[in-house]
Amino acid sequence: MFGPWRFDALAVASATLAIAAYTAGLVRLHHLGRPRWPRTRTLWFACGIAMGLSAIESPLEAAGERAFTPHMVQHLILTSIAAPLVLCGAPLLLFLSTVPTRVARRAVAWLRGPVGHALAFPPLAWSSFIATLWLTHMTGFFEAALERESVHVLEHALYFGAALLFWFPIVTIGPTPWSTRAFAYPLRMAYLLLAMPAQVALGFAIYTDRHVLYATYVARGLEDQRNAGELMWVGGSLLAMVPLLLVGAAWARSEERAAERADVLAAIRQSSS
Repeated sequence: MFGPWRFDALAVASATLAIAAYTAGLVRLHHLGRPRWPRTRTLWFACGIAMGLSAIESPLEAAGERAFTPHMVQHLILTSIAAPLVLCGAPLLLFLSTVPTRVARRAVAWLRGPVGHALAFPPLAWSSFIATLWLTHMTGFFEAALERESVHVLEHALYFGAALLFWFPIVTIGPTPWSTRAFAYPLRMAYLLLAMPAQVALGFAIYTDRHVLYATYVARGLEDQRNAGELMWVGGSLLAMVPLLLVGAAWARSEERAAERADVLAAIRQSSS
């Protein structure tokens, strides 16, 4: 598990480009005299990029080529940690805040149009994410990714892209379809809760299979495969509890604010009568 970091040109270039674009947006925002950008958003974005790089460039990458368990750790980091953290950095909102007004209006119109609604449609985002997990693990794609570097890169891109789509309806920072027509908190809770058994079922299927699923890992035996399945099953569920708790807390705060507004309105009406 310990060893040198691997600095793949494509991964490093992609991360550098993302950080450079985000930094350029912050600089332009300052020059435009706009309200100060929350530092926490910058921190979340940087942490998301760092976690993504650690998943695919750290010694985990080499370990994942020899054993299934570290490979599963990579996937969990990409899908359950890196992707939501990047979205918490609100890169879309930063882009819209710094481009010319004409461009921003067109982008917002596109986001709120049919294409934007389709991309962020919760059932589609949910289904795409779960289907990606199942199809890549339960078909020959996974073994192909272990054997060919180009497929391996595609695998990581699929996981990260599907995860961004999955988290997009939950992390609604900016003019997304679900910030103007709210994706109600109970539905967000249901969205996250329904994803848990789908991932648990996949982890359980891997754990209980009596044969080593991937030829590359035959030497590691069933124990490694069971550890990987258990990691997806248990570890994935534990990671999913964090956003569930955060959505629940946000729901509670929203209800409190609504109750406070109702009390203020009642007091105003009473005083004017």
